[in-house]
Amino acid sequence: MKHLILVVIGILFGPHNLMAQKAMKIYVVRHAEKAANDSTTNNPGLSSQGTKRAIDLMNVLSGKKIDSIYSTAYKRTISTAKPLAEKLKIAIKYYNPAEQSALAKQLMANAPEKTILIIGHSNTVLPIIEAFGAARPLRELTEEDYDYIFEITILGSTREVKVSRYGNSHHNDRDINFPLNSNAQAYQ
Repeated sequence: MKHLILVVIGILFGPHNLMAQKAMKIYVVRHAEKAANDSTTNNPGLSSQGTKRAIDLMNVLSGKKIDSIYSTAYKRTISTAKPLAEKLKIAIKYYNPAEQSALAKQLMANAPEKTILIIGHSNTVLPIIEAFGAARPLRELTEEDYDYIFEITILGSTREVKVSRYGNSHHNDRDINFPLNSNAQAYQ
C-alpha cells in the first residue's frame, strides 16, 4: 500500500506532469494596414486605418502578459507593435522574416514558458505558425487579411492554434478562407 501511495504521488507531482508545466503562448499577426502603395518605397508605414488596428491589437493583448514582442525591421510591422510595446514598456526585438524556423527554434529553446507576440507579413505568418510545429490554420493569408490573430499554445509536444479576429473585419460574411480548424472567435 505504501508503494502505491508513492506511485500516485509521483504521478501527480512528478516533473513530467503536464499539469505542472506552464504553456508557451505565441500570438502571431500580420502587420496592420499599410499606407497606399508608393512606388518610391518598399517600406511604407501604416495608413490611418492601420494605426487604429495597431491600437486595437494593443487593447486585445495588453492583458495577456506578453513577455516579448518580435517584429521585422519594416516600418509597418514596427508601427503595428509600437502601441503595445509602449504600453507594456518592453523593447521590440527584431527578426529576419526569411528565418522563421530559426526564430521558432530559438524561442522554444530560450522562452519555453513565455508569452510572445510576433508581427509578420502576409507571406510569413502561416510559415511562422508551421515553424512552431503547429498545423496551418488557413489555406492562405491574402493581401487583404489584416484582422487575424493566431494564438499558438505549446505544452510539451502538443500544439494548438486558435484563430481569432480583432478590430474592423475585412471579410463581412464572405469568409472564404476562414479557418481550417474550429477554434475560432472574434475579439472586440
